[in-house]
Amino acid sequence: MSDRLLIETPRGPVWLDIGREYIIQPPNPRKKKNRDRRCVILAFVSGGPNTPQDTMAQVKYLDTRRPGRVALAELWPADTPPPPRWWHNDPRLAVEYRLRELARLALETQLLQNLAAAQPALEELLRQNSGEGYADPIYRFYHQSFKVYDLQEQTAEIVAQLQALLPGRPLNQWFMQIVQEGTGKTFAMEDNARWLPITRPIVEAYFHARYFLEMAVRFAGTMTVPAQSLPSGYAALLYLYDLR
Repeated sequence: MSDRLLIETPRGPVWLDIGREYIIQPPNPRKKKNRDRRCVILAFVSGGPNTPQDTMAQVKYLDTRRPGRVALAELWPADTPPPPRWWHNDPRLAVEYRLRELARLALETQLLQNLAAAQPALEELLRQNSGEGYADPIYRFYHQSFKVYDLQEQTAEIVAQLQALLPGRPLNQWFMQIVQEGTGKTFAMEDNARWLPITRPIVEAYFHARYFLEMAVRFAGTMTVPAQSLPSGYAALLYLYDLR
């Protein structure tokens, strides 16, 4: 049996990983036994070919260090915020929540696939925005040179590449506000008297865009399936597409 299982629960899909810490949260609110105890999964114990639904998790309880067995649907990742409490009180809302989670999971899977496919193009774009391609435009800002306005083209190119990873999916609203405030500017001589208010948004937009480009390159091809235990950079990338 695999070291990792994706299960469906009334609260949505959950990844179960051997060696990872979980909190016992029975879906039935009336079940109090072992509720809120923490444990680590040691293995998955199959219910057999005729009863695969009876597969259990062999765990070690962290409070007593003793072993035990727990139904898969009762486990919730300790490093993930708990699901809403209303799922067992309002079936309609529970179904809506589950459908949203499934849709989000499908989009995240598509993002990972597109990241892997676009990896060469992403790496080339990051290369162009590294070394002198990164150092020179920032120097132009401090040198108070109109050439810093050229940075807007680099920002726009990065944003277009990021958008292409999930076409039709709007990018994060805060990110797009930063981009809009830092692009579309044309140099005028009077800008020199208000250099910081005029040009700092250009640099800020570039920094944010380049950050997400770097995160896209970092995780392209290294993650193949959605995970619930997330590195900070990958979690930020999910926020860019409003998937977290």
